[in-house]
Amino acid sequence: MATYRRRIYLVDKKFQFRLSLYVSAWVVALSFVYPLVVYNVFEFFIQFALATPMGPEIELLRQTRKEVLWLLIGSGVTFVLLTFFSSLFLAHRIAGPIYKFRMYLNKAKAGNYNEPLSFRRWDHFQYLATDYNELIAGLRGKMDQATAGIEKALVSASPENRQELEKALAALRH
Repeated sequence: MATYRRRIYLVDKKFQFRLSLYVSAWVVALSFVYPLVVYNVFEFFIQFALATPMGPEIELLRQTRKEVLWLLIGSGVTFVLLTFFSSLFLAHRIAGPIYKFRMYLNKAKAGNYNEPLSFRRWDHFQYLATDYNELIAGLRGKMDQATAGIEKALVSASPENRQELEKALAALRH
């Protein structure tokens, strides 16, 4: 398996951004829970402190609530950004092999079967490279058999058939 570094990280931008936005949207939705819980806990303490004259100082509770909420919001935004970029990286491990697989299919369609397909060892869909390489090996074997059969037939072919056989042989070698 070849070792190489992919230089283009957004090979299927639409897919990669959709996956990253989907994952990040769930993180955003779920991260609203924590500030709401903290806010309600502080609100409970404030109401309790108002009801109890000897309780903690109300302004201290309000200031602490405000600081904790900002801390939660800041860490939530940081977590969402980290999740988004991690999702982009994960999407690259999915989209990259599919992109390369499509490139090799187009090469094969054009008649270039020379390079075996390989992905980086940590990419997803390793089985696609194996299946592709087995397919190409099978096609090469059948083409070699057909070429050998045509070459054998050329030896004893009549002049009219010889021209057709040579065209077929040229097409197989292309």
